[in-house]
Amino acid sequence: MINEQKLSTIEKKYINEVDSDYGFEVAKKLLEFKTNSFGFRTSGTQAEHEAAQWIEQEMKDIGLQEVTKESFPVDAWEFKGASVSVSTPEETLPLMEAGSFTCLEGTSPEGLEGEIIYVGDGTAPNYENVDVKDKIVLVDTDATHSFWYNTLFTQAEVRGAKAVIATVVGGAGTYKDDLITIHDILGKLNIPAVILNKGDGDKLRSLSKKNTPLTGLIKIDVTIDREAEAYYVHGKIIGKNPEKYIIIGGHYDAFWDGFQDNASSLGSQLTIAKAMIDSGYQPENTIIFVTNGAEESRLADTRYSFLGGAHAIVSDHPEWVSNTLVYCNFELTALDQLGAFILVGTGIYREALASFVEKFDLPLEYDFYEIPTAMADDIVFANAGVPTFGNVSVHWGGDDPDSFENYDHTQYDNVDRYEPEAFDFNNKIFGLLNIAFDQTLIAPFDFTPYASSYWDEIDQQRLKGLYSKFEEMKSESETFYEKSKAKYETILQANQLFEQTKKNGISEEKLESIVESASELNQGLLHINKQIQENIIKLNAFDSHIIGHTQPYKYVTIIEDLLQGLEKGDPSEALQSIQELDQNYMAQLFDKEVYTRVAIKAYDDSIIPQSWGTNQTLPFPDMYDVINGLMEKLQQGNHELDEEVAQLKEIYESQYEILLYTLDREYDVLRSINKELDMTDIECVLSKLNKLS
Repeated sequence: MINEQKLSTIEKKYINEVDSDYGFEVAKKLLEFKTNSFGFRTSGTQAEHEAAQWIEQEMKDIGLQEVTKESFPVDAWEFKGASVSVSTPEETLPLMEAGSFTCLEGTSPEGLEGEIIYVGDGTAPNYENVDVKDKIVLVDTDATHSFWYNTLFTQAEVRGAKAVIATVVGGAGTYKDDLITIHDILGKLNIPAVILNKGDGDKLRSLSKKNTPLTGLIKIDVTIDREAEAYYVHGKIIGKNPEKYIIIGGHYDAFWDGFQDNASSLGSQLTIAKAMIDSGYQPENTIIFVTNGAEESRLADTRYSFLGGAHAIVSDHPEWVSNTLVYCNFELTALDQLGAFILVGTGIYREALASFVEKFDLPLEYDFYEIPTAMADDIVFANAGVPTFGNVSVHWGGDDPDSFENYDHTQYDNVDRYEPEAFDFNNKIFGLLNIAFDQTLIAPFDFTPYASSYWDEIDQQRLKGLYSKFEEMKSESETFYEKSKAKYETILQANQLFEQTKKNGISEEKLESIVESASELNQGLLHINKQIQENIIKLNAFDSHIIGHTQPYKYVTIIEDLLQGLEKGDPSEALQSIQELDQNYMAQLFDKEVYTRVAIKAYDDSIIPQSWGTNQTLPFPDMYDVINGLMEKLQQGNHELDEEVAQLKEIYESQYEILLYTLDREYDVLRSINKELDMTDIECVLSKLNKLS
């Protein structure tokens, strides 16, 4: 599939040494480390510890250097099984095996018994005139298209339920009737919860709709250790520039067997490492292979419970963060549901990756997605300022019954899903892509995607009226775009000339000073990227990247529109807009305590530890009372809205203050990075290369 005629001698040697059968054996071996007969290598458990120890030895055996296993604190959740027994006045139904949710407590060995009450989709209207206090709630879930589990389960807890049984009515978990899924709860819940397979859930729902009295006995065998530790393991191929890095990563913890998610990743990492070593590849930069536990779950009671291993790595190794040219993340590398070659990553490398891929002359459609949301470890590295890219192998969403999300985190993610051709292709192409980055003189930073989209979600005239320094800031953003464009074009020229110079036989000695200058340039470019990620890019309520000022700007302008609409007697459009912003849709569907816990407090570091989400979000305003107050009064024809207007004005002032602070900070950063771009003397390197050539 890869046109080897277009490859360099180094690349051909690498390709010839790729042994994907070895990688497959690695992935299968990882499956042997499990908590029970079902699998499970969850962070902090003995199974995860034994896996880490084996990985450490395997890295040494294939010849990686400075192999190290490092620990970090976790809340270990060891799941050994769950079941639900249900009886009617006439019979006892067959025992139902169940799943549960990470870091939720289990039950006593005797279990938890109670009357089962069906509450439909679990929103507040379904609880009207329904007493669930000290009872077990049966709730329909569709985490793909509707609400995440924590929201529905918190509603049950707030109404006094003693436990929750979740059924699956759509999205993930509908692949087969006997499929059982395991997921993070993404928050704090004080009652136990289980999830049934689709077949058993359908039976209970059918009986409940017939008003058949149901009694349930829930048993969850779970051990939680809040003082446990998990590991990440890393080894190196030391480069000529030993303190500049390329990182190839992925996680090894898993629910069930987790063959694709993510034993295949470890197989790919070690296959690539072994092929590089066996081919005699001497990298320009040190290549670090790191695999971590705690991607699936690290901490209890937090919105940011997952991606914990990556957070530990970037926290423990600031020297990696400051000196890593690219982080390559692997997920599901032994699968291809696309029939195309698609990469995901930070936009600054979009053009560079396209040029690398074009060289390989693949007979496949190619595309690139900017990191959409927090679905894998790469977003933690990206947030820290490290440019990233990784593989996309599967369909997410839609009605395709074979879509991977329908069997991710289930017993059907097993070795039967292995696709050897996809695995071998990924092992080859991603090794080549990382070699391409390593062989590039100046890291191909293209900051124009940041600059070109800076005001995309803003009415500039309106913002001008809100922010006195808008014109100056806009000028800085335009300067940032022009400078970024010019620098990127010069980087391309320098890199092309460097390649030609090497082909012309210029010795490494003569190129040494140029390589040293380029290394300093890379340091400066990485610092600029880090400035942008830390001060301009933020996460929204759904863990997607946004330009920071867009969030408070939307609140300020929509509240302005709403206040004007109330004065004119037509607030409907603005009221709908505010409900569609962030998680405010919850305000009319759930109790206030649910909204407050899930949509407000969950993002407040002074209340709940944020882990890798620390400083990644801006404060979300509590819109519950004002939305419900306005909706209720307007429906009643009551126009005594002084209380709601006062609340809106108070929220407006708070968000306006956040907007000004955010814009001031971004303005300062834009000015700073424009100065840094001026000092990034790529032209000097180009001049030296021209003299040599």
